[in-house]
Amino acid sequence: MEQVALSELAQQIDINGLIRKDAESTPIQRFNYARINRVDYRALLHEALAVGRHRVPGFVIDGNNRFAYINIAKWIVGDDTVQALDPRTRNIVKGDLRKGIYLAGGTGTGKTIAMEILSFLANEHNLMFKARNATRFLCWANQRADMLVQRFAQEGGIWPYDTETSCLCVQDFGTEPPSATYMGTKCDVIRQLVEMRYDNRAMITHFTSNIPLWQKDILVSRYGDRAFDRIQGGCNYFEMGGASRR
Repeated sequence: MEQVALSELAQQIDINGLIRKDAESTPIQRFNYARINRVDYRALLHEALAVGRHRVPGFVIDGNNRFAYINIAKWIVGDDTVQALDPRTRNIVKGDLRKGIYLAGGTGTGKTIAMEILSFLANEHNLMFKARNATRFLCWANQRADMLVQRFAQEGGIWPYDTETSCLCVQDFGTEPPSATYMGTKCDVIRQLVEMRYDNRAMITHFTSNIPLWQKDILVSRYGDRAFDRIQGGCNYFEMGGASRR
């Protein structure tokens, strides 16, 4: 497909009324790519399967991960039939295209590769969103939580992930050291990252974690009520089950 400039595509979609208009509580707007016939979630799933098999022999989308793959693919293409899980009851609920993804599951269930594959495909298709009237790429940077903490200990900060990166996936959330110290300054790096990004409101943040959101006590004891509320309120919740695929 012929590529067009980001501003030109955004203008075309605005003219045709295909931007998802959202509540004033968030500056994020999403493009419904299925409606403008660029890509739909089914095509994206076929591509995800091909990319996964290229990277990992024996890669499959099955009963343990299908719900997550289908609905994260819908989220990526801006399909407003997206569904998620209620983090308290694990019942199926309507998803929110303005919010990020929290993908939970045991070790080796495929969380990391899922978010890497889907970000790769968002980039391949040039998919975007709007925030505060700026058009931004929907693909995300994948960063391990422990490496962000280590970076603070070495450099005294984690820029651009705290204030500049439009879309970020914090991988292995909950496994990182609780704090880091740089030149005598101690910081709970990931808690601060969560609070800064959610207070900005124009950023999308994803997480993969072994800790499900329904284990609230564990997350609150580690990150505090404020950060937990921002994660739970700012993410569509998914789980991957089954035994380790490693």
